[in-house]
Amino acid sequence: MFITLSIIYLALLAFIAWRRRAWLPDALVPGLLALLTAGFFWRVVSGQNYMPADGGDLGSFLYPTYSFIQTSLKAGVWPLWNPHIYSGVPFAAEVQSGILYPPHLLRFLLGPALVYRDMELLAMAHIWWAGVTTYALVRGLGLRRGPALFAAVAFMFSDVFIIHFGNLNLIAVISWLPLALLGVHRALLGGGIRWALGAGLALGIGSLVGHVQMTLYGLMAIGLWVVLWAVLTRDDIHWRRLVTAVLVPVAITLGLLAPVLLPGLQMAGLTDRADWNYVQTVGFSLSPAQLIGLLVPGFFGRGPAFHWGLWPRVEVGYIGVITLLLALLGVFMKRDRLTWLLVGLAAISLAFSLGIYSIVHGWFTWLLPGLEQLRAPARFIFLFDLALAILAARGLQALIEPWTEASRIAFDSVWRFLRTILLIALAVGIPVIYAILLLTQMGDPALFLRTSISTIAIVGFILLLAIGMALLYARRREWVSPGVFVVLAIALLFIDLASLGAYQDLSDTDPTANFNRQTIIDFLRSDPEPHRIDTSTGIDDLWQPDTALLQGLEDTSGVANPLTLSYYLDFMRSTGSRSSDLYALLNVKYLLGRKDVVLEWDAWELAFAGDPDLNVYLNRRFQPRALLLGRAISVPDLAAAQDVVRQPDFRPLTAVVLEGGEAQEYDAGRVTRANWGVNDAVVSTESAEPGALLVSQVWYPGWEASIDGGPWRPALRADGVWQAVQLSAGSHQVRLRFRSPSFLLGLAIALLTLIVVAVVWGVSYRKRDATTSS
Repeated sequence: MFITLSIIYLALLAFIAWRRRAWLPDALVPGLLALLTAGFFWRVVSGQNYMPADGGDLGSFLYPTYSFIQTSLKAGVWPLWNPHIYSGVPFAAEVQSGILYPPHLLRFLLGPALVYRDMELLAMAHIWWAGVTTYALVRGLGLRRGPALFAAVAFMFSDVFIIHFGNLNLIAVISWLPLALLGVHRALLGGGIRWALGAGLALGIGSLVGHVQMTLYGLMAIGLWVVLWAVLTRDDIHWRRLVTAVLVPVAITLGLLAPVLLPGLQMAGLTDRADWNYVQTVGFSLSPAQLIGLLVPGFFGRGPAFHWGLWPRVEVGYIGVITLLLALLGVFMKRDRLTWLLVGLAAISLAFSLGIYSIVHGWFTWLLPGLEQLRAPARFIFLFDLALAILAARGLQALIEPWTEASRIAFDSVWRFLRTILLIALAVGIPVIYAILLLTQMGDPALFLRTSISTIAIVGFILLLAIGMALLYARRREWVSPGVFVVLAIALLFIDLASLGAYQDLSDTDPTANFNRQTIIDFLRSDPEPHRIDTSTGIDDLWQPDTALLQGLEDTSGVANPLTLSYYLDFMRSTGSRSSDLYALLNVKYLLGRKDVVLEWDAWELAFAGDPDLNVYLNRRFQPRALLLGRAISVPDLAAAQDVVRQPDFRPLTAVVLEGGEAQEYDAGRVTRANWGVNDAVVSTESAEPGALLVSQVWYPGWEASIDGGPWRPALRADGVWQAVQLSAGSHQVRLRFRSPSFLLGLAIALLTLIVVAVVWGVSYRKRDATTSS
């Protein structure tokens, strides 16, 4: 894949050199950014290390999820349901699956089987793409190539991309935002509706990767850009442009995202997250104490191994010392509308990132629907970084333009301020921190370690500040030419960001190794009978929670997910013990535990001990996934069903509680055959009297049943959690299938959105041609 893309890129360069030579310098930038990305992550690219050290979401969640998608698609199945974790979950409602994201979909369909190294490459590719789109944005704002390249490097290697390397979906959505902002800005300048359409397409396509929070943040960024522009141009407001620049991108983004958003909203209402309040929303706020990280990112320990403090480790917005210096110069040397827009954008985004520490976040949460369901406000710091990167690019451009009296005065004012800061740091800061280091040397080892970490970080900041100021002074004295100054500034920036960020979260151990305990996997696969496993025995450090998803097994649990169905969690809590009848309905045949695990040994026995760390235990009370029961209890709703199930005298292996079904009391029949697919199942039954087919697969709106080829009807919910179908006496073939009406509706909306965009684009193009010809 890499070789193919490289050949395509080189061929494109050759074509541009032949037909559009003026474009060649800009066309070379993506290649240069790719080289910088490889240089930044050289220890990962070379295969020496893995990133993040523990895999993060990239390893524990996205890798098995993407592998499941690829396996299903190559088998000719579009996965709407995921039978492998949590006893079955609606995959169409998995907002982070990324199955509709065009780059990922092509990789799933055309590439070889995914491995973890591919996931790292996808993360690096989107960091590269963030640089490319930022370069395009800054060039579109009228800046030269050198400053635009500086902004690209600053943003693509800024704190949010390093801290969230393992959160591919998050950084992927962010990587498309600069293109969206370029379209919005051009629309505000009167470039026409096509720029607004392009903005919506950029953010909409990027949002399909699946991170609703960052999509909402992206829409907020568009709204803030337009509002600030309106405030700054209040004497010359073009209302039509303003409305077009905000409403068109929002409508297109939401339209394209509908296949992800509609099923996700449906499922969110059935999870515990629906009951979140503001306290949960402000989790992972950026503490004011952490703002020192804008200057000294390692003060509280930047990587997870050395982080300390009462607050959680979050992104602190570090974007390089030279970036801060140039951004300050950009504010004082380029005092125009765009500067104040960027300053306002930075100020608001920083205030929002503070979360619980700033009332601004509360206002936004109160006014914008859906924001109260999304925690970690510190992530909004990415917009602060983007604004700073653009301001720094404007400062850099000011320094390479001919000097004027006004620019000299502005520079000298900033220079005096920076010189004072540097002198204070040298005269006071360094002696104080070394004195503290000496005082803690013989005390608490933890305190000494933290002091050492902070000392290294502060001295590094002072060194970078001194080098950056020396470079600025050299340019002020015109000791270096504009071209050399730009190269040196970009080099210093890259060395700064790479030195402080590239090594923060690495490991030489494969974080996905525990997906591959092959002897256990082979043993479980050797059992042909449909069954589930129970891995909720405190073995996450030995067995990845989503291993079943990657290896084609089926588990009663999975990786921790706040969007787990609440009624399934309620049922799990009501099972009581692993020897109860309710637990038997989970279809658990095997349990994985440590060698010294304590179980109820009257219900369990050792089945496999061939792994050095884990044993596999057989459930003596195992029950098949489909049961034909003679007794049915009818209840009106979920609450009533849960009340019956919790009664001590309820016998779940002989009776079923049906919501909306008919009460019955007959002898039980039997299931003669059952076949299970990803989105469907076929069960054959025999009974002398009417019965209720209980299927131990989680019920969810969209499951339908057809009896003997008859019409499809919604499956009943049984025992508050499972699926059920009531049958008459005799032999029957019951077909079950999952359909997601909300996904289909969302898909129709997305297609309609694309059609409307194409039509409007075409009409706009014809109008432009007609205007030009006249």
